[in-house]
Amino acid sequence: MVADRCHHMLNDVRAGMVMMLMRFVMVARRTDDTWTRRLNWLSLFVGSLATLLLSFVANFPEQQSHGVGDVHVVGAGVVFTAGWVFIVFDTVVSLRMRRAENRRLRSVRWFEWLRPIMALLAVCAWILCILYYYSWTQLVTVAGVSLSL
Repeated sequence: MVADRCHHMLNDVRAGMVMMLMRFVMVARRTDDTWTRRLNWLSLFVGSLATLLLSFVANFPEQQSHGVGDVHVVGAGVVFTAGWVFIVFDTVVSLRMRRAENRRLRSVRWFEWLRPIMALLAVCAWILCILYYYSWTQLVTVAGVSLSL
C-alpha cells in the first residue's frame, strides 16, 4: 500500500519535471534575450523545487505524531509559495516572448491577458491562505485550546 502510493507520487513528480523541462527547452530555443533566459532558468529552478517538495507533503501526512506533521505543514507552505512564484515567473517569460512576437506579427489576442489574471488570482489565494492560517492560530491561542496545526 505504502509502496504503491510512493510509486504514484514519483510518477507525478516525474510528470511535473518533464513538463517543466519541455517548457524550459521550448523557451530557450525561441528567445535570444538574456533577461528572459535568466528568468527561464529561475522559473525552472523554482518549479523543480515545488515539484520535489510536493513529495514531502505527500509522504508526511499532517496527522502523524512526533512532530512529523510539521514537515507536512512547512512543505505545503513552501510548495504553495514556490508554486505562485513559478506561475508569476512563467507568466512574465510568456509575456516577454509574446511582446517580441507582437513586434513582428502586429497581432494582439484578448486571451494573452488570461494568464496574468490567473497569476494574480494565485497570489491572492496564497495571501488569503496565509491570513486564514494566522487568524486561525491566533483564535486557537486566545481560546486556550490546544490544537497541533
